Parts: sequence; structure tokens; C-alpha cells
Amino acid sequence: MFLVGQDNLKDVLDYIGEKLRNPETGDVVSTEYRWIQERFACLSSGLAYIHEQGVLHQDIKPSNIIHRDDRVYFTDFSSYSRFTLGQTTSTESPARTSLMHGAPEVVHSVLADGSLQRH
Repeated sequence: MFLVGQDNLKDVLDYIGEKLRNPETGDVVSTEYRWIQERFACLSSGLAYIHEQGVLHQDIKPSNIIHRDDRVYFTDFSSYSRFTLGQTTSTESPARTSLMHGAPEVVHSVLADGSLQRH
């Protein structure tokens, strides 16, 4: 078995962040920005396809997006759920969030089971 991805998006963004902090390499960052911009359409169409199949990933974050050459992949579908297009809204079940990646105002409302407290 071999690995599908070379890096995940979190590592790529961390790498760009390090370059931005270094004035000597700051101008090189445009190459990485271009790489991300070119992959955004692929990520968008991939997410649209996943949704067309009735799958909600529910844990999309930079560390769950990997790439190999020009291809990008969503990984870690352990939190996914199924839905029917047009019949599901975000209010039908309690929302879930990641403490590491959630907005501060949302993270403060997280219950012990990971669901969000409703106001």
C-alpha cells in the first residue's frame, strides 16, 4: 500500500506562513498562493460531487485535505452523514464543531458530546 497524498493543506499553509514571516522569502509565496488558487476549483467541484451523492463530510479542515501532484482529496470521512438533497437543513440536527477549528463564539457553546448549545 502507498500513500495517496504528498502533503495536507495544513502543512502547505503552515509552510506559507513561515515564508511570510521571513522577509527574504516573502516574495516567493506568490507561487504557493497560485497553487492554492488553482486547486480551489478542484476542491469546490469535489465538495459539490460529495454533496450530490448525499454525503455531508462534517469535518472539513486543512489537515483533512491532501494533495498528490495536481489532484486534491478530502480525507477522514469518519464523521460523515447521509442526506437527501432538498430535504435537509442545518437545523434538523445539532451542529457539531471542532474545538481546534471552530470560531471562538461557537467553541464557547460546545457541549460535552461535541454538539452546539442552542440559544
